[in-house]
Amino acid sequence: MNNRTITATVLATAAFALVTGCTPEEKQVSENRIKVELRKPELRHFRHGIQVQGVIEPEEEAAISSRVSGTIDEFKVSEGSKVRKGDILFLIDQKNLRNALTIAEQNYKVALEVCRAAEEDVNIAEITLRKAELDHQRNETLIKSNAVSRTAFETTETDYRRAVANLRKINAVLKYNRAQVDQAMANLEIARKNFEDSIVRAPYDGIITDKLCDAGEFAAVGKEVLKLENTSALEVSARISALHYPHIANGTDIAVSIAGKKLCQAKIYYKSPSIEPMSRTFEIKAKVPAAPGIISGLLCDIDIIFAQRQGYGLPSDAVIAIAGGKNAVFIVNGDTAKEVVAETGFVTDGFTELLNAKELLDAECVVSGQYFLNDGSKVEISGGNAK
Repeated sequence: MNNRTITATVLATAAFALVTGCTPEEKQVSENRIKVELRKPELRHFRHGIQVQGVIEPEEEAAISSRVSGTIDEFKVSEGSKVRKGDILFLIDQKNLRNALTIAEQNYKVALEVCRAAEEDVNIAEITLRKAELDHQRNETLIKSNAVSRTAFETTETDYRRAVANLRKINAVLKYNRAQVDQAMANLEIARKNFEDSIVRAPYDGIITDKLCDAGEFAAVGKEVLKLENTSALEVSARISALHYPHIANGTDIAVSIAGKKLCQAKIYYKSPSIEPMSRTFEIKAKVPAAPGIISGLLCDIDIIFAQRQGYGLPSDAVIAIAGGKNAVFIVNGDTAKEVVAETGFVTDGFTELLNAKELLDAECVVSGQYFLNDGSKVEISGGNAK
């Protein structure tokens, strides 16, 4: 190599170093380093469970039906009306039922008067019987001394027996009249109940969600007329695979979310006592608070929590699978990556629990770039907890 060639080589090397800021050897070392971001394990709340889809429902909902047959006279509400317990919803056949009530009241009064008259007849018959009995007893004494004739004695005896029979007869009439009073009272109670039932009232606070009839239509007993929901008391309902039946009980914790936004934490208060044989599922229910925009019919996500605890963890991407069905994380000492076996627990909200976190608490763990690392790889810290 002549001097010109050597000089050109030196100049080229100097120019390269001037442009890159490092020698070719240093450039090669830099290219072999893997950029990583670091993060220490965080204390978090971890849960173990399953996620299912459920639906928001009112705790109380009713199809308001007619309790008496008749024409719907008037509606006091419409769809969307807010009602309070006891408010009148609609009226049925008021004129006919009011007339029937009036007739029943009059019949009861008549039956009472007839019964009172029969009671007076009994009183008179008892007085008559007492007199006839005294006359007969007196003549029984007198006839022994021949003080009265046989005819007079037989007459008083006949009067006595007639008085006994008459009292028996009048008592039977009184018993019949009392039965008539009881029947009239029963008819009155029925008429009163029918009239009361014709004024249909709200059984609880709520909102009218549907109107199934119009005024002037005939409503038979049991025909649905309105639908009412108590929107201030809501619950969530879901059907769960029978596989989880042993793990769920009344009191099991759940987390309810709608459109990715957490609504509440709640506890299951109802678990089906049996499994539906066709679908192999069972139902659960939990109460949820009323909130703006939360209405019945909304779909929601339910996290059913079998177990929960505090622990240290890393983003789940930082935990990688290795041979033997184990997991590992990479930590960095200086500029070198080291593979550490990770005992993992629950996975929650994108974080994986580290059961051997004590070994990693003070370690800088790789959370980005880990898939390019091997044990002993050289690294360049570019983010996370890098200083």
